[in-house]
This record gives sequence, C-alpha cells and structure tokens, in this order.
Amino acid sequence: MRRKPSKYPIKSSASKLSEKTQGRWPPKRCDMPDLSQLSEKIVLNMMLNRAFLGRGPRDLKASALVANFVRLVEKTLIEYKNIHASLLEYVNTLKTHISPYIHAVNHMETCLISLNRCKNYIQRIKGIKAIHQIPRDIKVLLKNNEKRIRKIRRAIEHLDADISQDLIPVDEMIAVVVKSDSVELYGIEIFFTELAEWIKELHSLASSLSD
Repeated sequence: MRRKPSKYPIKSSASKLSEKTQGRWPPKRCDMPDLSQLSEKIVLNMMLNRAFLGRGPRDLKASALVANFVRLVEKTLIEYKNIHASLLEYVNTLKTHISPYIHAVNHMETCLISLNRCKNYIQRIKGIKAIHQIPRDIKVLLKNNEKRIRKIRRAIEHLDADISQDLIPVDEMIAVVVKSDSVELYGIEIFFTELAEWIKELHSLASSLSD
C-alpha cells in the first residue's frame, strides 16, 4: 500500500550521524539540569494554607483553576525528576539494559502532556482580574515556546491515529526520542535546559499562588 505524504519533517542522514558522533543519540550521557532542589509539596502547602489560613481565591472558578494548575506543576516536576533518574540509570548501565530508557520515554510523554496543560491553565488564569501573580513575559507563553509545547503534545497524543493513517515516515521513531540534551518527536525539539527553565518558572509561580 502506498504511504501518504508525511506531515512531519524528515531528518537527514547527515544530521542523524552528527547526533550519534556527538553522543546525543543514542544518549551516552545525561545533560538534564538537576531540579532536585525544587519541592514536590506545593499542593500540600496550598491545601494547608486554604484549610487553616483561609488563603486562596474566593471565587469558585478561580479557586479550581489555581488548584489544578498547582497540581499539574507538581506533577510535571515529578515526571521531570523521574526522567532525570531513568536517563542517568540508562547511561550508567550496560546498554543491554534498555528498561531505564523506556521508562525515561514514558515519563517524558507524561511530562510534556502535563506541561501543555499547565500552559493552558496559565492562559485561563491570566483572564481573572483578582489574580495578579502571572508575569507578562512567562516563558511557556512566548510564541515559539508555546507552539513547540503544543505541537509536541499533539504529536504524542495522536501517534496511534498517525500510525494507522500511514503518516509516520518509515525511518522515524514511533515515540518521543529522549536524547542526552533534548527530547524530539518528528522534528519538534525541546532542549532540557529550556524544559528545566520552564519548570522552574512554573514552580515559582505555583508556589506564589499556593501561599
């Protein structure tokens, strides 16, 4: 059966060879920034502040939006830490042990989908006049960043349909590619330095909203 034209860019053989020689893919090292210093208890902090100090938005809609945003930021952070741990385990063990890499891929999918939801919640919260903590220049909403987050989320969640409709290039991976310093799916690439910076900014915002 003749394949349909792919809607995804196809990476050249030269580009793939360059990544291999640089140790980026397959990953020979873990270049993910360490975010272990960020707390995973911002949801707990929010719940305690609301229950015992009466803090948080009074409006029910605003309260629900903020609560879910804080929860998703914590979820995104936890998944990032899981990716970091799995990738470190993979590059420091025999390459016959591929399970840690598979775990990194699975955690990455969840992390990116959750990150996209965080972005969407910020856009909704920005429209609430009573909430003033959202900075105008928050990085996940910058045009190029927002577009990549949205597109890679779409690619992840529609993989099954794209495979069924023969839209995936024959020589391309069928899941996110976790490299030493980035994640990529069909030409959409996000570097770990960017991802870590976005999560730190979101974590700071969520912490502010949970106090």
